[in-house]
Amino acid sequence: MRHYLSGGGYAGYGIGGKLKEDNTLFKDGITRKTKTNTFYSGDGPERFDTGIAAGTTLEYNNKYTLGLIGEWGLKPTLGDYLKNQTYGLNIGYKF
Repeated sequence: MRHYLSGGGYAGYGIGGKLKEDNTLFKDGITRKTKTNTFYSGDGPERFDTGIAAGTTLEYNNKYTLGLIGEWGLKPTLGDYLKNQTYGLNIGYKF
């Protein structure tokens, strides 16, 4: 069994995204579905993001892998406080 650690920085740029919502209007009680472009000019989120990443992977029998990764944004992308965070799990098989 082998154990690997990884770490470093990342940079990302948002090229597109949509936000879908169901809005119920209280006056008439009708639910309307809206789609909004995530990256719009003005008060929307920043397109560019930078941060740090770290992960660990276990390899068994030179064939099977199991790993965890985390990414933490260093700069706010929406307002003064909201930063990106990503966590992932990967399961693999080497051919």
